[in-house]
Amino acid sequence: MDPVYRIIVYPFTYGTEFFDASTVTSSTSTMTFQQKDTVSVTGYGTLKLPGGRVFKNVLQEQTTTAISYVDSGHMVTNFSYSISYFAKGYHYPLLSISFNAAHKIEDAKAL
Repeated sequence: MDPVYRIIVYPFTYGTEFFDASTVTSSTSTMTFQQKDTVSVTGYGTLKLPGGRVFKNVLQEQTTTAISYVDSGHMVTNFSYSISYFAKGYHYPLLSISFNAAHKIEDAKAL
């Protein structure tokens, strides 16, 4: 397993897809957490933000995260989803929206 958590893999273009996984074992209990991410670039186009800011040639990245652990002898898995928008020249998302397992917005951050 790669010890580095990957957010973006280059080249980062429409159709790019990668997977990442990590495991953490608690030092204070016997619990082990596993995280698996699936990241896909699923769209491209123009992004219009509130306030009139417009960005062209933006890539849309979708991430699905599954975090699993054993609780009272049962495997529990929680899912979360996010959509982020990236443009050339910016080293962070222009817009990022996080959703819970019920696909309800939990957080949104814009440039």
